[in-house]
Formats: sequence, C-alpha cells, structure tokens
Amino acid sequence: HTLDHEFGHAIQNCFFGPFMIIITIWSAIRYWYREFLIKVKKKTDLPDYDSIWFEGQATKIGEYYRKECDV
Repeated sequence: HTLDHEFGHAIQNCFFGPFMIIITIWSAIRYWYREFLIKVKKKTDLPDYDSIWFEGQATKIGEYYRKECDV
C-alpha cells in the first residue's frame, strides 16, 4: 500500500510540476501531525488518511498503475 501511494505521488509530480512542492509540504505536515495525534495525544478517531484529495489521488494512481503493470 505504501509503495503504491508513494509511486502515486511521483506521478502527481509529473502532472503538477513545480506546484508539487506545495502538495509535498502539506503532505509531510499532515503526516507528522497525524503521527503526533496518534502517538502523543492517543487519538483514534481521525479521518481516513486518504480523505484529503491529494493523498487519496496518490493512492488511486499508484494502485491503478500497479494493477496495470501486474503480469
């Protein structure tokens, strides 16, 4: 799952070009904030990781290309 997701971010980079830096920054901030909430604040009721558009899109793209390339 993680490999598919990160590959999806690589494809997003091809599409969004220099604007991908904004998505990358927000993705990293969101990831570490969620880690903080889970590990320090002991939150368990967070929305799905892919609920924000750029994360969900990365997962969908990565899964699509994995399925297309499976032989």
